[in-house]
Amino acid sequence: MNASLQCLRSLPEIGKSLSVFQSQNRDNDTNIAKAAAKLWTDLGSSKSAVIPLAFWTLLRQAYVQFDQKNDHGGYQQQDAEEFWGVFMNALSKLPKLPQLPGNDFVDQMFGGELTDTFTRVDDPTDSQVKKTLFKKLQLNIDISINHLNSAFELTLREEGIDMHSQSLGRPGVYVRNSLISRLPCYLTIHFLRFLWKPKEKVKAKITRAVEFSLTLDVYKYCTPELQTKLLPNRQDKKEGEEPMKIEGDITNKNGIYNLYAVLAHQGRNADGGHYVAYVRQGDDVDNWLEFNDAKVFERDSEYILKLSGKGGMDMPIAYMCLYKS
Repeated sequence: MNASLQCLRSLPEIGKSLSVFQSQNRDNDTNIAKAAAKLWTDLGSSKSAVIPLAFWTLLRQAYVQFDQKNDHGGYQQQDAEEFWGVFMNALSKLPKLPQLPGNDFVDQMFGGELTDTFTRVDDPTDSQVKKTLFKKLQLNIDISINHLNSAFELTLREEGIDMHSQSLGRPGVYVRNSLISRLPCYLTIHFLRFLWKPKEKVKAKITRAVEFSLTLDVYKYCTPELQTKLLPNRQDKKEGEEPMKIEGDITNKNGIYNLYAVLAHQGRNADGGHYVAYVRQGDDVDNWLEFNDAKVFERDSEYILKLSGKGGMDMPIAYMCLYKS
């Protein structure tokens, strides 16, 4: 929980919205949002470690999976990505930002859209197009993957899909090719490092090294229509000019993102281990802080890139990466 919260504290829009959040509702997600507002204030004003007891107690009461205990009586290690999703539900209660499109606060900040094209293998003229909304991109990892870009390519294409074909009147075999048709302001990458082994009946961690970069260009993964909109701003950037932005407008206008936070998992056991947050401080690419529970360390970009897994299996390995427009 701590690592996830520290990553999200790097986004100023969340802090500003929490500081003015008021609601008479008393549902679980609203209560968690109110507790988060108090926690954000405490973290911003304290010069020592803050124990989020009230927030943690409320979370355990609202979502019983976080109240599970191990054989020794302590609380079980929970998947940080699962907490991330729960906290997104709470953030969706915040008021919408007036200058950005989107269905709610979370959609405005993290929402993107994929255009999925399904093409029948034995007849390319038989195709179907669907739109899929996402709050994070979940990237698969197999033995062929060694870089974030190759994980993108693996995830955006899927073969051997059984779907109903209107022209055949029965199921057919399709290939899915996906492209981004709307870019989020903040792009969240989730490496699918944990998997269930049905034969052994255990949850395992994929420790394979997958390199990522401090700058991520997703232009080639966008639809042609979106590429057309992005291209003028990319040309300006190559000429040394930043795309023009209205104050408060954090939408991505060129397909290029900068890494601002990394949520890493340390340990070889998928059901245990420890989560650590790495948060970039401002625009300095070499100024990072590591948040390891109550301990804080200074880090540089060279250290951050070792979180790919190349630092060894006993070093924290990137589980989620947060990129900023």
